[in-house]
Amino acid sequence: MLKKVSVDTHFHGTQDQLELYALDLLADSEFIRVEEHLIVCATCRRRFDEIESYVDGMREALVTDAGAGEETGWDLLSWLRRPVVSMTLGLVVLLTAMALLNRGPAKLAPSAAMQIPAAGSGTPVAPPTRELDVTISDALRDSGPFRVEVLNPAGRTIWNGLAAADAKGVEVKVQQRMTPGDYFLRLYSVSGEKLKDYAFRIGG
Repeated sequence: MLKKVSVDTHFHGTQDQLELYALDLLADSEFIRVEEHLIVCATCRRRFDEIESYVDGMREALVTDAGAGEETGWDLLSWLRRPVVSMTLGLVVLLTAMALLNRGPAKLAPSAAMQIPAAGSGTPVAPPTRELDVTISDALRDSGPFRVEVLNPAGRTIWNGLAAADAKGVEVKVQQRMTPGDYFLRLYSVSGEKLKDYAFRIGG
């Protein structure tokens, strides 16, 4: 909000009065008083000349900055309109879209089988599948039945169920989509006692 100031002809104008005068922001009656005072007061005229030079400099700087910004924006648009640039950008977009479409989800076999040997015999690998039949040939004291959990690398359970033991070992049918990655199979007794952990991998 503009200050309502008036000029006392017996005293020099204040800095605020001179600045408002330089910016043409004084009311007409006050404007005339300041103008009349400047005619008769050399000291205030010198002060006003300094203020006016500063205000003019600021106005020029603002106009120059605005013009530079418009010119830069125009240059960027004209650069993007060049045929070579447009064709290159179009080709990049097309190739990116094709790559994303071709990637798609990993193809899953309807079912796959995997045998987990005794601990320390290496990590068994199976292909991506919708259902995984696992045979654990490791000798166990308990003859089952068993409770089974399949966990992802973060330790989150992605499937659980029951398994029975036969002459081949513990037979587990994991009815879960298995995509590439490392997994763990955890075997429990029916009472809830953890018996063993086994690592396996689904290949890419």
